[in-house]
Amino acid sequence: IIKPAVRSRPGGRALDLGKKQAGSAGQTGRESAFAARERLREERRVMVADVSRRTGESHREVQARINRQTNVQAVGKATREQLEKGNQILLRDLS
Repeated sequence: IIKPAVRSRPGGRALDLGKKQAGSAGQTGRESAFAARERLREERRVMVADVSRRTGESHREVQARINRQTNVQAVGKATREQLEKGNQILLRDLS
């Protein structure tokens, strides 16, 4: 059995980095594009905070660096592919 990665969040809540949230297509078990981007942005937020704590870089500096590396103007306008690539970069930074 493979357990999804879980990171703790302020306030004692956990963020499940492997969980797919059901969107409008919840009936079929597929994640909607909107839900996928929301999940990826939330994962990114948690990882950026972790990188910031580990490296001493500000949250803003980490976000800007990842945006440059993935050619993103604003995280809210990023495509799923750009968000996935950014999260992969952050995972490498954390390992």
